[in-house]
Amino acid sequence: MSAIRLKPLIYIVEDESLIAQMYSEKFTADGYECKVFSDSKKALQEAKKNIPDLVVTDIILSGLDGLALLETLKSDEHTKSIPVILLSNLGIDEYQKRGVELGASAYIVKSEVLPADVVDHIKNILRQNGKTPIS
Repeated sequence: MSAIRLKPLIYIVEDESLIAQMYSEKFTADGYECKVFSDSKKALQEAKKNIPDLVVTDIILSGLDGLALLETLKSDEHTKSIPVILLSNLGIDEYQKRGVELGASAYIVKSEVLPADVVDHIKNILRQNGKTPIS
């Protein structure tokens, strides 16, 4: 049985460190705990040990890409209920369609929204799943 967290845990899987840092700082300031991974395989290993409340992942990553990460998380009994947000610069319909088919909670094109809107959208998904920081 896992302990109750006071702060919902978000994994950010992003190989662009400035983007990862920006989102991590925004979520941390709002009372969430964030762990940043530039390596999707490491994020997957950690997710199986310490199940996060939500995963935000880029699609284009070295090694395991974001779609493969999503597919692996959703096919595992222990991690399949984790909401996964695909956050990418790729606005290609086939990627969006594949992401939805694999069970992504959202597919967000970075260039089409402001970072604050991305944060609000993710916080809404967490709220819908009963995951808000305890003050």
